[in-house]
Amino acid sequence: MVSSSESPRKSPGIHYPPPLIFVIGFGLGGLINRWLPISLGIGESKIVGVVAIAIAVVGVSLTGISIIIFLKNRTPVYPNSPARKLVVTGPYRFTRNPMYTGLTLLYLGGTLMVNSLWPLVMLPAVLFSIYRLVIVREEKHLHDTFGNAYGDYTSKVRRWI
Repeated sequence: MVSSSESPRKSPGIHYPPPLIFVIGFGLGGLINRWLPISLGIGESKIVGVVAIAIAVVGVSLTGISIIIFLKNRTPVYPNSPARKLVVTGPYRFTRNPMYTGLTLLYLGGTLMVNSLWPLVMLPAVLFSIYRLVIVREEKHLHDTFGNAYGDYTSKVRRWI
């Protein structure tokens, strides 16, 4: 962990919870499905249900573990506050965005559960929005706060998986 005691204390400037973007995308997909229902064509088998739940559970677990690691390191989870430490342990060894990766898995599991094409169609817009509205700001903040330590981290760990 790298502390930011000598670094700027400016926040990334994100004034809404990023999971809201996932909720909005899924909700819009659900609304479109009410007007123009198109299923994924996977049926309602137990196997699909188990796979959907498994994907969602992995997503929730990854997000939860990532949040716990932030809390243990006393750095804010909500990106409207300045980062206090550069967290590079746990799932952060494999992806710079395990919370968003986990939320994406939860979204995919939910899409399978509702067996609707529209949330899946909305997912690229959700991920693009997360990237442009959240990740770009977070990465700039982390670079400004942690400098070379963050640069070294980004050279070793991918943004996604």
